[in-house]
Amino acid sequence: MQINKYSSNYSFMEMKKHITGVGIGVMLLKNNKILLGLRNADPKKADSELHGEGTWTMPGGKINFGEKHKDAAYREVLEETEIRINKEKLRMICVNDDILSDVHFVTIGYLCTDFKGEAKVKEPEEILKWKWFDLDKIPENIYFPSKKIIERYSSDFFHPALALTQKNKIIFIAMSKHMFYFRRHAVKYVVEQGYTPISQYGTFDYFLLDTVDRDLIRNANNNLLRISDELWVFGPVSDGVLAEIKLVKEARKPVRYFKIIGSKDIEEISKDEVEFENNLEKYKNEL
Repeated sequence: MQINKYSSNYSFMEMKKHITGVGIGVMLLKNNKILLGLRNADPKKADSELHGEGTWTMPGGKINFGEKHKDAAYREVLEETEIRINKEKLRMICVNDDILSDVHFVTIGYLCTDFKGEAKVKEPEEILKWKWFDLDKIPENIYFPSKKIIERYSSDFFHPALALTQKNKIIFIAMSKHMFYFRRHAVKYVVEQGYTPISQYGTFDYFLLDTVDRDLIRNANNNLLRISDELWVFGPVSDGVLAEIKLVKEARKPVRYFKIIGSKDIEEISKDEVEFENNLEKYKNEL
């Protein structure tokens, strides 16, 4: 039914103002302790639509118009505590409806285990102090949106690995058996570039020390090549490495070449600079 606002049965005074919004709560976790701040008991100083005066709260606040929620999490924690969080490693715990008689906030609860700095009181009128609490010794007078986030976290299994969701390219490391000693340096190099390394020697050592048929290893190795995004060749090209290059190029995947300098330094080179083993230079056009 449509209401006629000019009708005598309609009164602007009867309209009750309702507040809605979206907020962030960031649960900073360190050594099984979480950071909570004590809000001022004076409602005028601890301004909160959800009436959190006099309670312990985790860092957080409202999302500004046009602001991404992870950016809001970073900003609020920095403004309130001077702690800098790694927003790329935030793990969403829950999304809650926090409702009072005249207020409805949707609160996004985040877990953060990757951060730098020590908590400082940056807004002394609103937050009187910051303190780390054991998860099993949370104060009774806790801000109810924060309490809901903690309860949800405590009810779910969690491991730090669950917060890491970035998808990286998979890099297949190719190298001659004569470079076997260098396998860990190559893995470290790929990881430091922000990628995920796989290789025959990393997975199967050296043909599983010949405890199985070598063709089983070669076939498994080919399957690793198929799931890789790129092939990186370290050191001189052997016949086995040349076979890996040929398979990857047939799949139209990128190939990059690297020279080993000294015992562990690595330098990327062009395919024209690549060295070969056992008189394989005649296959240079395969690169």
